[in-house]
Amino acid sequence: MSKSWITPRWPLVPAILLATWAPVCHALTYQEALDIAESRASELKARQNTVSAAQAARISAGELPDPKLVMGVDNLPVQGSEAWSTTRDFMTMQRVGVMQEVTNGDKREAVRQLADTKVARADAELEIERLSVKRQTRLAWLKVYFLQQQQALLDQIEAENHMLSTAVTARLAAGQGKGAIVCSLVRNPSLWRTGATIWSGT
Repeated sequence: MSKSWITPRWPLVPAILLATWAPVCHALTYQEALDIAESRASELKARQNTVSAAQAARISAGELPDPKLVMGVDNLPVQGSEAWSTTRDFMTMQRVGVMQEVTNGDKREAVRQLADTKVARADAELEIERLSVKRQTRLAWLKVYFLQQQQALLDQIEAENHMLSTAVTARLAAGQGKGAIVCSLVRNPSLWRTGATIWSGT
């Protein structure tokens, strides 16, 4: 008597969990799956970098420009006996100083407000991306969980079918297989079908 078991093809589980579920020896909890997904999501990392850049830009927003060092020579003669001398002509002056550009206060306040707006927008986009990662992870985790439960149920049904097959075979061998039910089980393998698992014997 030969036996064959036919099991259904499982749908593809999202890669985000297959990459993390297979290597571990225990089933991932939802929080573990979420932590792994957040640490590996490239889009989430990109949003976090955008927030950091916006916060860094806000620090200097609205500040006065850096002071400038000014150096020069005025009325430098280029002809005659005093050419290129900075000391012979009393009109020649040397300039060394610091210049500070002062921009309008309202303009600087507008720059600060714009920087605050960019930070708020970056924070909002980061939160939206984080919620998206949570949603995708939750769906993937639930799919894996229910597939595991379904597989466990099919394994149990398979074991019960095997036990029933063994019992029927033993009763027939002992000459105790009486009645139409036993004959039907032997002659009609399709009656062993339970769910997606099929037992057949000849």
